[in-house]
Amino acid sequence: MTLDCLSDIILQAVKSGILAPRISGPKVQKEVLIVAVKNYELVLVFSLSKGEEAVEALKAKFSEMISKNGTLGEVDEWDKRKLAYPINYETEGYYYIAQFSADENFPAELDRVINITDGVLRSLIVAKN
Repeated sequence: MTLDCLSDIILQAVKSGILAPRISGPKVQKEVLIVAVKNYELVLVFSLSKGEEAVEALKAKFSEMISKNGTLGEVDEWDKRKLAYPINYETEGYYYIAQFSADENFPAELDRVINITDGVLRSLIVAKN
């Protein structure tokens, strides 16, 4: 692929609104920001030891975080379920499953926040095709 062909493809993407040119001052730069957005699925198991209010607060916290950094899709709540084995001496957990779209860097940040949050027993983030 030649450079002229690539620049034509980028120009068409900018005209169609898929890509946005960076604007600085009175001139438009020739740089184009390309953000790769992927689909993900998040599974969280919340602890029930601190009550239903704590579970509601955690659901709101993670839903809001995903909405700020991407697009929150379908949310499926499985409510209270018996765990296959005890985790931190707990035998029940609250299951929360969310589909979302975000850039490639967000899941690492989301995983970091999940790991330092009290009340989350287990978590899994999977990239979907």
